[in-house]
Amino acid sequence: MDDEDRQGAPTTPSGDAPSGSFRTIVAVLIAVVSALGAAAAWRASVISIRASDLTEDGLLELVQKEQIRAQLDSQIDQDLRLLAQYQRHVNAWRLLREDAKQVRGDEPQLAETLEAQARTEIGQARALAPFFRTSSPGLGEADGTFEFDRDFVRRQLLEFQPEFTDLRPDATFRESRETFEITVDLVLVVALFIASLFFLTLAQFTSERIRGLFAGAGVLVAAAAVALFLVVGGFG
Repeated sequence: MDDEDRQGAPTTPSGDAPSGSFRTIVAVLIAVVSALGAAAAWRASVISIRASDLTEDGLLELVQKEQIRAQLDSQIDQDLRLLAQYQRHVNAWRLLREDAKQVRGDEPQLAETLEAQARTEIGQARALAPFFRTSSPGLGEADGTFEFDRDFVRRQLLEFQPEFTDLRPDATFRESRETFEITVDLVLVVALFIASLFFLTLAQFTSERIRGLFAGAGVLVAAAAVALFLVVGGFG
């Protein structure tokens, strides 16, 4: 009877084995933390793609701005070359008119000839005027000089160029850096979730004396990860 009683007696659970309820709770926590970790990893991937797109946009805007500058510089160079020819005609017109005034009293016929030549010169200058791309040269100064400040003209053209002023590569690059920093923070969040899973997994297999410590550590790390995820998740 003693042997039969001993064989029929129910076995008590070992103190080192986690109870069924503890295993269930930890298993649920592992599932929840795994889901949160996956969500954080997905969010990090989305933000990383956004940072990459912003970097590409910034590079494209920078290239477009340089193309606009180069195009305007080409137009300014063309105007400078044209200005030399235009200036010769205007100065010749001035000189011929002045000569005509001086000889009009003594040689009216010569004065008429000089006036006709002056009209020809100013006509040629006016024919060149529509070909200026960046500014209207006018008739210059009385001494025959023409003021053409290349840097000033360039600044004015860029300031009133909507395609140029709308491009802000510096702001785009700054936003890209800020977005990348969010990605780095989200990688830390994912690492915390992984650490939490590690502690919770140890809680499943360690002795009763320390399994609670591992479970508590897993919960605390998971809570820290959730808090950080909400703060730096880039949901704004």
